[in-house]
Amino acid sequence: MVDIVALSTEIDSRLRAHANPERRRVAVTYFPTAMEVIGVSVPDLRAVTRDVARRLRDAPTEDVLGLAAVLIDADTFEGRQAAYEILARHPAAMATLATERVERLGRGIDNWASVDAFAVTIAGPAWRKGQIDDDAVQRWAKSDDRWWRRAALVCTVALNQKAHGGKGDRRVRWRSATASPPTAT
Repeated sequence: MVDIVALSTEIDSRLRAHANPERRRVAVTYFPTAMEVIGVSVPDLRAVTRDVARRLRDAPTEDVLGLAAVLIDADTFEGRQAAYEILARHPAAMATLATERVERLGRGIDNWASVDAFAVTIAGPAWRKGQIDDDAVQRWAKSDDRWWRRAALVCTVALNQKAHGGKGDRRVRWRSATASPPTAT
């Protein structure tokens, strides 16, 4: 059993120990967000997530999903990134990601960097593996929310990453004449 609150507090403290004011200053202009930006570099964030993921290797799936939810709910940019990376390193938790869970993990995405991390790390692989269907991604593509539209587009990256099981573009069943795929020119 994982003490989710204690572990999320530890992760937040470790991320804040790597805070760099200059990185934060640049980040908030590079990807404006309503979330708090701590200013942690990607290598420092990944050092923390690798360590935590290693410790959670045999943790119950629901604990890993619970930790991801707490990190996302803390509303820090780096906490959200950490949640996605930790979850992606837990195959049993990733295997449980159906549409509703994926959408819950994406709630609050409001900048290109968070959307890209969500779509490449969580939503795209779930789509590639058939855990979410084409209809969900098509719905995102038609969303009024530009970030969900971007998520639909970026999910396709996972379909093409051969190192991660991708084999190329996925056939999408387009259901209406107004939602037809683009034609090649």
